[in-house]
Amino acid sequence: IGQPVLKAKAKDMEKQFAKNLGAAFAPAAAQGAA
Repeated sequence: IGQPVLKAKAKDMEKQFAKNLGAAFAPAAAQGAA
């Protein structure tokens, strides 16, 4: 796997993690954003 691909994958996972974290701590806010 190339470095750029790895970086992109990490960033994507980070984004997903942040979204899940936000949904876990602020369900109402997450619902509003979505």
